[in-house]
Amino acid sequence: MKKGSTEHSINLRNYRAKYGDLITSTPYDIKKLNGSENCIHSILLFTSDFIKESSTGKYASELLHTLTSGHSPQSSLDNRDFKAVNAKMTELQKLYQEQSQHRYGKELLYLAFASLLYEVAAVRQKYSTNINAPLSRKEHIVLNFIHLVKEHFRQQRNLAFYASKLNITPKYLTETTKAISGKSASTIIEGIVNEEAMMLLDNPALSINEIATMLNFSDQSFFGKFFKRGIGISPKNYRNSLKRNKDSI
Repeated sequence: MKKGSTEHSINLRNYRAKYGDLITSTPYDIKKLNGSENCIHSILLFTSDFIKESSTGKYASELLHTLTSGHSPQSSLDNRDFKAVNAKMTELQKLYQEQSQHRYGKELLYLAFASLLYEVAAVRQKYSTNINAPLSRKEHIVLNFIHLVKEHFRQQRNLAFYASKLNITPKYLTETTKAISGKSASTIIEGIVNEEAMMLLDNPALSINEIATMLNFSDQSFFGKFFKRGIGISPKNYRNSLKRNKDSI
């Protein structure tokens, strides 16, 4: 945040962001912007594919964990840390815009991204605070549901399984997730399964049939239809697109 303020919520908790604040969130966080006043901010969006292609290497999972921990997604930085993060954001934006003009533009972009990620990871650990704000029953249901899906999605995509774990009916679960997050329970399950599928498809040592088995699909054909419905292309074409992107680097 560079100027002004915003009122927003992440995972059903309300926050007010102002100058110097750093906010992090993940694809399956429940996000809502409630209002803003003279707000100027820098925002970085990146895909799981990009971080795997970048220079973070084997430390990517550890760094990303700092963005997905159970601590507050918002931190108020002191002036020194704010300037450090802001400088790296500015550098990354410049390299992104000018990458085609430099022979090693993409490599420099990856290095700058890794540098920013390390900086954010350090800042998150320095300023992290536990979340203790009370939630409504419906809010608890949605957050517990997402936690259960992340724990069991490789074995279970059945809505009834998760509803049973939460001691509610599938209909009530769907109504609750839709009301709180704007997404149906089935959409959340499918999204998390496909996120994992995309990561597994990036591993050339695994066949598509092996991935289908790992994700508990009855056969490769069923997995292919499921993946294409959510991502828009077949697993094979998705894997080929990853290969083409790597070959162009």
